[in-house]
Amino acid sequence: MVPLGLRWRGKNLPPLFFDRIFPKDLDLIRMQVKNRKFDESLVLGVAKRCSWGVPAVIVCAPLKALKPFPTSFWLTCPYITKACDRLESSGGVAQLESYLEQGKRHEWSAFIMAHVALRMSLLDENKKRFLISKRPRMWDVIRKGGPGGILPKGKVTVKCLHLQIASWMALGWHPGELWLKERLPELKCPNCNQVNCFG
Repeated sequence: MVPLGLRWRGKNLPPLFFDRIFPKDLDLIRMQVKNRKFDESLVLGVAKRCSWGVPAVIVCAPLKALKPFPTSFWLTCPYITKACDRLESSGGVAQLESYLEQGKRHEWSAFIMAHVALRMSLLDENKKRFLISKRPRMWDVIRKGGPGGILPKGKVTVKCLHLQIASWMALGWHPGELWLKERLPELKCPNCNQVNCFG
């Protein structure tokens, strides 16, 4: 396990631990995301496994060939992905944004900062210096963006539910946790063989 310590307002957040990636994990992930655009060279580890031991959320590098990749957590579980698809198609993105706008803006800001801290911790000092001096706009995306690179613009924007669920599962908290739990009470599949995790 690789530990990552995150801080917000001078306090430690729960540590993020992720498993190192193994060839068997990559084989499973390839099967899980076979119909989606995916670059396995970005995978740093497994942030969350399902009860069957299969990767459900992976941790991704913030840069690929010096291009930003702001999706720190990628949801790979086909079962949960389909549940997110259904919720999104029934207006879930706008509903979650509305929920967060009403009394959760402070927590949303903290959530964005946690993503910034995580992304920064995944960059070595040489890359940071290079980005600051040679790619300042790219540096801004990496150091200011929330889940999936969402830049704070005065109102809550969640982009997609897959990002939010992956982040919640990986970090263990989310400002919209009550809303998410109410709509997605089961974040585990009954059987990986039935949802094509094994091909």
